Amino acid sequence: MTETQYQELLKLITNNQSPPFYSDTSFYISLIVGLLGVYLSFKAFKEASEAKKAAKAAGSVVRLQSITIDLTEIIQRLDKLSTELDYSDARDFYNELNRRVRRSISILITDLAYSGKTTEILQTLNNIKSNLDGVRASGTTNQTLLAGINLYYAIEGEFSSLSGQLADLCGLLERKTLEQ
Repeated sequence: MTETQYQELLKLITNNQSPPFYSDTSFYISLIVGLLGVYLSFKAFKEASEAKKAAKAAGSVVRLQSITIDLTEIIQRLDKLSTELDYSDARDFYNELNRRVRRSISILITDLAYSGKTTEILQTLNNIKSNLDGVRASGTTNQTLLAGINLYYAIEGEFSSLSGQLADLCGLLERKTLEQ
């Protein structure tokens, strides 16, 4: 390249210099739109996080209310315990009760607020099973009638304790529901 060509090229470059990008108004408009977009995205993310927390809290309340309803139904069944139970009916009643109570409280066992009460309930269920195993009818009609009466008195106290414990647990659950 010759010196004259080089000077012409240099003149072209210096004459065609455009002003800096930040001196143009479109830069500031784009900057404002971009910052507004970042702000709105952050705000939307924050609101979505709050909505997620609220949904979890609502789910927890519904779960606690469902457990309370199940336990209340069980308590009502316990209140209607008949003195004329035979072993087979008592065993079936216990099995249903045991299954429903354990299913209902299984979620609560690891929660420190309920662990003492759930442990107490599980111990009472085990006591009922032991009492049932200890009183089995064998043989004649008199023994069966006597066993039925003994059966009722063998399990009635534990069922009464269980009813009270379940009512206490329902109270704890209702208080937790109100706090949330």
